[in-house]
Amino acid sequence: MGYLIDGNNLIHAVPELREAFVEDSPEAGKRALLNLLIPWADAERCKVTVIFDGGDGRRSKETNRFWVQEEPFADRALITAMQRGPWTVVSSDGEVRSEAHRMGWKTLHVRDFALNLLPDSSMDDEKPLPPSSRAEINAWRRYFAEFADEFENLEF
Repeated sequence: MGYLIDGNNLIHAVPELREAFVEDSPEAGKRALLNLLIPWADAERCKVTVIFDGGDGRRSKETNRFWVQEEPFADRALITAMQRGPWTVVSSDGEVRSEAHRMGWKTLHVRDFALNLLPDSSMDDEKPLPPSSRAEINAWRRYFAEFADEFENLEF
């Protein structure tokens, strides 16, 4: 079974890759991701196809196991590529994941895949925000007083 990866989703799930994409250039972010994925694919001995948004339909073979595709609309290309499975589909997009499930393919959220790919990433340090306290909610209610009527029916 191969991996079909939503490249832009994965870039934005990893702080170091997102920084390269935003601060340097989209191409720098893509290249940084490929520099991580190609050796991983070789070590895992699995076929990998990465599809990026914003391309012209160009497809390139990086290694015997590794393909890169750049499409104007990656989600459509991912769904089309799923027909050539079997795949483990790596994406955070709900429509893409739903279609993969419908076709019977395994899915991984990009964050889960990234944690396996980069166990030492700064993502490990991210902790979820604690739930808001009643005092914090009331402070926001006062701040957004003009919307108070909308909040009245909410229960906490």
